[in-house]
Order: sequence, then C-alpha cells, then structure tokens
Amino acid sequence: NPDRLRVDGNGLTGTSARDLASGVLVTGLTGPLDYADRSYALLPQSGWVAGANPEFRAVQEPGPDECTLATANLQRFFDDRDDPALSEPVLGAAAFQRRLAKTSRAIRDVLRCPDLVGVQEVEDGDTLQRLADRINGDAVAAGGPSPGYQAFLLEGHDPGGIDVGCLARADRVTVLGWEQAGAAATYINPADGQPDILFDHPPLILELRIASASRRAIDLRVAVNHLRSLIDIDDPDDGARVMAKRQAQAEFLAGWLQAGQAAEPEALIIALGDFNAFQFNDGYADVHGTARGAPAPADEVAIGRQADLVHPDYYSLLDQLPPEERYTYVYRGNAQAIDHLLVSRPLRQLLRRVEVARLNADFPASERNDGARPERAADHDWLLAAFSLTAPEWGDLDGNGLLEAADYAWMAEAMSENRPPSAGVNFDLDFNGRVDAADLAWLRRALVRR
Repeated sequence: NPDRLRVDGNGLTGTSARDLASGVLVTGLTGPLDYADRSYALLPQSGWVAGANPEFRAVQEPGPDECTLATANLQRFFDDRDDPALSEPVLGAAAFQRRLAKTSRAIRDVLRCPDLVGVQEVEDGDTLQRLADRINGDAVAAGGPSPGYQAFLLEGHDPGGIDVGCLARADRVTVLGWEQAGAAATYINPADGQPDILFDHPPLILELRIASASRRAIDLRVAVNHLRSLIDIDDPDDGARVMAKRQAQAEFLAGWLQAGQAAEPEALIIALGDFNAFQFNDGYADVHGTARGAPAPADEVAIGRQADLVHPDYYSLLDQLPPEERYTYVYRGNAQAIDHLLVSRPLRQLLRRVEVARLNADFPASERNDGARPERAADHDWLLAAFSLTAPEWGDLDGNGLLEAADYAWMAEAMSENRPPSAGVNFDLDFNGRVDAADLAWLRRALVRR
C-alpha cells in the first residue's frame, strides 16, 4: 500500500513508542525516513504531539419491534483450564477473569446484548457458557434484567482448538434446532490429489424463533462461519492447497444457501461470521462472491474456476454501509472487511439497519490489559444487523400489521408522481434504486394473496 507510512515511535535513541488509536491527530512529526519490511517508516524525534485516544462507538439500542443479530470474532478465547487433548494457551485465573469482564462489557455496552451473537475463535462450549454466565450476571449486577444468554458450540477440527459457536438470548430466542454442516465434508488437495477435511471450523447451523413481548415472532435459519484464512496463499509450496480449500469452502456455503431458498423461497436465512475474505475478488479466489452467488469470472481468479451456485443472489449487508465504514479489521495499517452478513431476499426486506461496533480494530493492543473497558476485547470489529419483527416495512406503511388497500394506494400514488427512492424506498423491492412497475406488480400479487 503506497499510501501507508509507518511511524516507529521508539526508532531513535531517547524516544518512546505511543499507543494511539486510528483517527488521533498527530502533529510535529519530524525525523529521518527509514525503509524496512517492505514499508517506509518515519523515525520521529522528540517533541511531537498526539491527541487523546477516542472511546468505543456502540451500536443503537434495539427498538421494541426489532431483532438484532451480530458476528463477533473473539480472537483466541481460551480459558484458565488445561485441556489435555490440546496444546492450547492456558490463561491464569486473574487473566481469564479480566478477559471475561472485558468481553462481557463489550457485548453489553457496545453490542447492546443482541438476540444472537455468532462467535468465532472460542476454545469450547464450556468456555463459551462461562462467558454467557458472566454476561448474564454482570447485567443483573448493573441493575438490569438478565438477557439469559445460552451458549451453543460444537467442536470442529482446528488443531489449535478454536471453534465457532453462538450466544442466544433465552428471553427472546427459542432455538428449535442446531447442528454442524460439513463436519465430514472433504475437498481434493491439489498437492497429492487426495481428499482432505474441508472445514477446520464447520459452520454451525441454527433454526431460531425470535419474538418480542409485543410483536409477532419470526423464524430464522442462521449459519455461523469461520472460513479458511489467506495465510500462505502466496506460498510457492502450499498456496495451491490454501486456494483450493478456500474456494471449496465458499462453494459448500453457496450450496447450503441455495438449498435453503430453493426448498423454501420465503425463508429468512442469514450466513454470518468471519469469512476471511474481502467483499471483492482478491484475484486468488472470489470467496465472498461465490458464497453469495455473484462470483468473479473464471479468468479473473488464479483458481481458474468460479461456479455461480446461488439464484437469486444473496445480499451482502456490508454494502448498506457508507464506503468509509466498510471495514472490520486492520492488518498492518490497512483497513479491510473480512467479516460479513449475507441474507436472503425475504430477510433483506425486513432490514432496518447495519452497524459496525467500533471497539477493536482501531484501538492499540495495549488496551487489551484494561478489564474495566471494552476496547480491544478482540482484534476484529463486530458487525450487527437489526431486522423488523413486524410485517415487512415496505408494505405496512401505517404500521398496523396488515398489508392492505391503504398501503397499495400510497404505492400507486408514489409511482404516478415518479417519486425519488427517498420517498418510496420502502417499496423498492428489487433494490434497484427506484420504485417501478416490477415493484407494483409484486405488491399487487401480495395484496391478492393476503
């Protein structure tokens, strides 16, 4: 990245490093320019000034008729008990309690206790349940009700002992069923032509019913994912295997998403998690595009193939954010999005908003040691989407829970006056940026059915 300039705060004798967050204004930087590790670096002399680090930015409080779903990579969340089957890090008791306190505060104060939190990089189900218990207890101690979080996690194949799971609020969420997908799936390793295990972290599939005290329930199908990383993808010896595995995982997820909507076109389906893939083609394999049904052409990827397995395409909710907000991770100074929310069309029509909880990626790693604050609870920022628990907003304009003639009349009026999308966006059913005849035809059919 030629736009990146590192600052090595203690690169000169007599100077010291400073732990700064992204966005802090720095002035008075003067010193020699160095070049190392494929990057230019300024070695500042003393006398430079930096502003104070900002605080976290929380998501909105959910409304009474909303459900919220989030994805949170917890960054190697190990406990203080030794598992003899693993060679995992074992935290000291005080360190683990500090991490529980920090993560509890992050989920309560920054994510606002979502109905479901899909998590990645957790040691096991017991560790995740201990986190759930801590969140519930801290919520009561703070004077509020307990969200009643329950932990769901099944062991995968990761040699380092990290898995995917989820936290679900017992006061609002009924888990109708849960299982792993692809636990025994394989792909062909191009190094030897033999089948290998496809997923180190098989997707966790949950069937949910979410309801508020005053609104109807909705049924959701959720896949929590943690796909293979980009590490070693450019390695001359192992790169082909990494590329093939990532592409095969994307195709498996695409197949699962397609099967769900083919069997039930009106199903509310979401795939969330750490995809370890950008929202655009990276040139090796278009993991994100393949999963949602919009892969790059085969001649634009090194893998040499890109199957379009999903019809209609799923929507990537990251696209709902302003461009400057479309990142969840900072790698060597480069902001990038590798965590995603993919939703089916029926669920997209219930969308209220998408937010990024800013508490990790932009903050210095040293803040990890402060258990009283949520910043740097992990290394990824966390994505959250809020959905309506009422009838779809694009139909029920007067909020009475019915799609009726009054709503249809408004739609006809909007079309006759050729109102811009800002006036009739609730009826832009195909999300093409305008209210048109296709939208009106859909609403007419809906009125006949209902």
